[in-house]
Amino acid sequence: MTLLSVPKLAFTAGLTLAFALPISSPAMAQVATPVAPPAAARTAPAHILIKVDDLRVVRGGVHPRWQKLADFLKARKVKAGIGIICDSLEGDNPNYVRWIKEQRATGLIEFWNHGYNHKEWTVEGRKTQEFVGTSYEQQKESFTQSSRLAKEKLGFSLPAFGAPFNGTDATTVRVLQEDTDTRVWLYGDVKNPAGKLVLDRVGPVNIENPIFKPSLEKFVAGYDRYPKRAYFVIQGHPAQWDDAGFDQFVKIVDFLTKEGAIFTTPSEYAKTAAAPAPVTKP
Repeated sequence: MTLLSVPKLAFTAGLTLAFALPISSPAMAQVATPVAPPAAARTAPAHILIKVDDLRVVRGGVHPRWQKLADFLKARKVKAGIGIICDSLEGDNPNYVRWIKEQRATGLIEFWNHGYNHKEWTVEGRKTQEFVGTSYEQQKESFTQSSRLAKEKLGFSLPAFGAPFNGTDATTVRVLQEDTDTRVWLYGDVKNPAGKLVLDRVGPVNIENPIFKPSLEKFVAGYDRYPKRAYFVIQGHPAQWDDAGFDQFVKIVDFLTKEGAIFTTPSEYAKTAAAPAPVTKP
């Protein structure tokens, strides 16, 4: 019989007896707080997609915290996906463009479309974002401009899309259905995937909790709740991390490395997800 099923009078009597007896008595053991069962063991390594957002040009180059992240990924040979706010490719910023190309050439970083301008505003008291509450023409133009700039300035297309603020609507689905560059939709609409591979999010399993604040403790607590999950897309904003936040991110990578996790990019995981399951012998 558990404590929750004990009648009120019996429970009260048990507590009285427990306080009257030595700590080693059988009666005391009956009212001890039960120990939570250990988390279920993971039977296969998880694929980890590090989704880091909001790359933009700063004084003709990148914010020093982006360089710090890139140096760390290179030193540890960890793969990640970086979301470009694509209007940052407007104008003449050769150092910024060179930096993006150099990081891509390492084979560790894939750049993806994080919208054209990442703006949010209010229309008649209603919150509006680049891909929420805007017209088909506006959303189409965002994709068209982003694609054009990537190809003209960088020389390659952006195979994945993740909306600013992770906000989209039915119009976004329509625009994505027509877009031929995008193959992966990060944090997309699983019910309306627009012909893309949607890689959704698990709220408790994230780099930052709350936003801009990386936390190893909260990450591990969430991660241990999903031992059967095949992949996690974990989001962060490196330009917002102070030194303590970056250290927490490093500890998350350390934890996942010890877990045997497979760090990957959106396009690489898309190939894995599309591959046929291996044939097992009976």
